[in-house]
Amino acid sequence: MLTNHQYGLVLFNKYKRISESMPYVEEGVKILSNTLETLVDDNLQEKFSQHNYFLELIDKLTIQALILLIDNKNWPEQLNLSPSGRHVLGQAIVEDWYIQFVLEYNEKSGRQLEVQLLELAVRELYSNGLFTIYQDGGGHSVVLTVQGVSLLTYLSDK
Repeated sequence: MLTNHQYGLVLFNKYKRISESMPYVEEGVKILSNTLETLVDDNLQEKFSQHNYFLELIDKLTIQALILLIDNKNWPEQLNLSPSGRHVLGQAIVEDWYIQFVLEYNEKSGRQLEVQLLELAVRELYSNGLFTIYQDGGGHSVVLTVQGVSLLTYLSDK
């Protein structure tokens, strides 16, 4: 049992704090359920640092960012950024491309979420290193990072 172990108790308390601060929405409950299942089904002592790290990250992100991360199949695969105002630093794009991401996501997902909240969620995910955008031929590809893929194992159904 999670709370019968020193490492489990630390993780459980962190999980409890997250669950108390997360708004009660269906997607949030599902995320918390999947996260708890991952913690319980694993070797707590061996993976304590990893679990602790990802719980901290989950705690730091808003529910909108977590839901957006889970729905990455509806992210735009390519962004066609206009040449005007675009700044490329090495392979990194350093411009305000967030709105284009949001508009393409809303169109592809069919959800039509509020643009401002969705833009903030995209910024959260990007600034926390959960996905990257890079120049790929004529367009710019959007892909999850290793960290983003790893976090998904805590959030998504098995």
